[in-house]
Amino acid sequence: MGQCRISLPAPPRSEYEFPPEFVRSGRYLVRGAGSQLVGVDLHAARVAWETKGGPGWPGTDGTMWGGADEACVAVLTRGGGGLRVRGVAASSGDEFWKTRCTPTDTTELWSRCLRGGPVGVEYGACLLQRQDMLALAVTSNPTRTEQTETGALTTHLSSGRPLIEVTRLDPANGKQLWRTEPARAACDGVSVPTRWDGLVFRDGALASLDWATGEWTPLTEADGPPNALARSGTIVGAVWLRRGGMRLAAMDSRDGCVRRSQHQERGIRSVAAYPVGAGDFLLAINSRTVALMNAAAEVRWRARIGAYVYRAFGSPGSPVFVDTAGAGAALYAFDRGTGAVLIHERSALGGGGDLTRVEGTDLLAVSLSSRKSHAAGGLVVVGVDGTGLRRLDVSSGIVGSHRGSVITRAEMDRDGWPLSDDVVVTALAEG
Repeated sequence: MGQCRISLPAPPRSEYEFPPEFVRSGRYLVRGAGSQLVGVDLHAARVAWETKGGPGWPGTDGTMWGGADEACVAVLTRGGGGLRVRGVAASSGDEFWKTRCTPTDTTELWSRCLRGGPVGVEYGACLLQRQDMLALAVTSNPTRTEQTETGALTTHLSSGRPLIEVTRLDPANGKQLWRTEPARAACDGVSVPTRWDGLVFRDGALASLDWATGEWTPLTEADGPPNALARSGTIVGAVWLRRGGMRLAAMDSRDGCVRRSQHQERGIRSVAAYPVGAGDFLLAINSRTVALMNAAAEVRWRARIGAYVYRAFGSPGSPVFVDTAGAGAALYAFDRGTGAVLIHERSALGGGGDLTRVEGTDLLAVSLSSRKSHAAGGLVVVGVDGTGLRRLDVSSGIVGSHRGSVITRAEMDRDGWPLSDDVVVTALAEG
């Protein structure tokens, strides 16, 4: 197991607590921390450049995007009453284009959706984490201001199922290629950068985004926006919460065939859907229960887990992996057919949430500390078929992978904050 450590320059002291974001573009790993950008040449194992112009946007994911061809890294910032996206050369940090985007005012749309209409609208934005294209997603949620018993005013933000509009940009020059009309997503705004796959509820139907044209293509009629919506291969799965259980639907996009069923279970307050291959979906129910929904819209099995589901992975014929984060964090693997627990690897501390398919391998890696300190590190590595599980005593906090190696943050303290600005590249030899 080869390993190298690369020291990165510290961000400005006044911005040290801004959570850094990492993206990869070919051989380059780029970190944005506050107003600073740093580019690392992974082949030479050294810092290639440092410049100003980082995202400078604390508490937000998806402010950076990396193309697969090493040509461009895009950085999203706020400014001048709108959003700015800048194109930066991955190899040098030089800026070569800048584009301004103004979100659509969705106040009237939300007023038609909600009784009484919202008092205001709060916007969010991110760059979708797709290496095949540069796309800016803008979400909007309604806010309501109410008066408390003491007479004070308090504002409530609805964070579920926002309106979303997408703008595709040309990474060569920043020019707009297309822009969608707003439509209703079926996941919260925080999940949009990594989980949203172009499915919405619009004009009384479930619809899919045509990524080539920016048009919404109707799939099947629906009587309301679903609580969960995802795509697994050619199958689109949707879940609506109803009193006493869930209403399930699975549509095959090849022939338009829709299968529906009812699942009776009391006390369901929330549900999220994760595609896990073979037309199957992992349903996270009330954050503490998982179930497998198949292409026939049937729940095949359900199981209790100990923490919040953050990521899931599966491929045809493989187990279903579930990565849970926070207190009680663990990596689970379930038998796809029966739901039997094949793997249950717990973390000594909170953590997890970074389950990653290692580029160029059939391996998965996840941060799970085996000691009472994040500084001790800890990665669990396992094959996608569920075999060969091992623990590596290396730094945790995965920020990417490249050519069979996993890239992690260096030492972190008990609360997960970095103790240094270094990254560690660890080659994972299979077997």
